[in-house]
Amino acid sequence: MSDLSVVYMGRKLDNPLVVSSCGLVKNIEGVRRCAAAGAGAVVLKSLFEEQLQADSAALDEYAWLGAHS
Repeated sequence: MSDLSVVYMGRKLDNPLVVSSCGLVKNIEGVRRCAAAGAGAVVLKSLFEEQLQADSAALDEYAWLGAHS
């Protein structure tokens, strides 16, 4: 088989097939399936600091409610 490897932004990929951020890679199992199917890379959804802070606050509130019920 031909060597399809490429270097992208300093990273060597086995091939140039890149799965974009989509429903196929919304969870770790989807990422694993794409990798097993031969994807050279996977693009994940961006996380913004504000989202992380909001999620952290929601988890803290949930933990507090669970401890006081």
